[in-house]
Amino acid sequence: MKKLFLITFLAIHFFSMAQAEKEASIKMQYLPQNIYTVTHNSSNNFTMTYVGAENILQSLADKGVENPTIQKRSARNVMQISTGKLSSKNDFPVQMRFIASDNEALSQFVKSGAVIHGRGTTDTFPIFDSISGSSLSKDMQDVFLKAIQAVLSQIKFPDEKLKIGESASIDTPFSVPIGAMTIDMNVNTAFKLIAIDGNIAEYNVDVVFTVTSNIKGYNLVGGGDGSGKMYFDTANGYYKSYTNEMNMDMSVDMGQLQIQLKMEQTSEATAEVKKK
Repeated sequence: MKKLFLITFLAIHFFSMAQAEKEASIKMQYLPQNIYTVTHNSSNNFTMTYVGAENILQSLADKGVENPTIQKRSARNVMQISTGKLSSKNDFPVQMRFIASDNEALSQFVKSGAVIHGRGTTDTFPIFDSISGSSLSKDMQDVFLKAIQAVLSQIKFPDEKLKIGESASIDTPFSVPIGAMTIDMNVNTAFKLIAIDGNIAEYNVDVVFTVTSNIKGYNLVGGGDGSGKMYFDTANGYYKSYTNEMNMDMSVDMGQLQIQLKMEQTSEATAEVKKK
């Protein structure tokens, strides 16, 4: 019995040591001659409440503005990114297609079979510079391409290699358009390595939002937080799944009128990577 206890103790001890010695880092990248199929589902609840003098609130009501104004939206988008052969210049062609979408703007790309073209390297995200097969005007294509690059520029992860139980965080500037205003925020995202199973690293993710905008004439305060989980495929340099729940509260004081904003979001992204 004592021997059995000793063997069990040693097995647990050395297994724990082996787990502690494992390391992983998040190096998000696109590799040559791969096909990435990404599915993203999200649900958003948005509430805008107006606080102020009775005559101002009545004026808003006369214009058909509901108080509070509540919007609930859900979205599902599926896109496919295909990478070509590595060139002598150490880059490769990249093509992006939207396979399915219930977003009105993106559904046009699905129906037309439009392809977004660019080039990438194993160390940098692709730069998309043209669109083929789309009925959008040149100006609208330029707007769309800039929007894609803006999103890619905000995707950042810590560089550190982590052992199980360790955490690392990164600050990222982020912009949220609300009506005629753009709210600038800082997003602090902390990744804690929970487990490693083969090529799959499991992380707990915690997010803190802080409003950094200084809009002349308005007193703007707010922030939020969120949490989620990510499973990252270190062999392919891409996540397998990424889920999170976020809450954000903001208040804009315009003198005689105060606008209180509350947003709740849940999202889930899954990715499948295949060799050509």
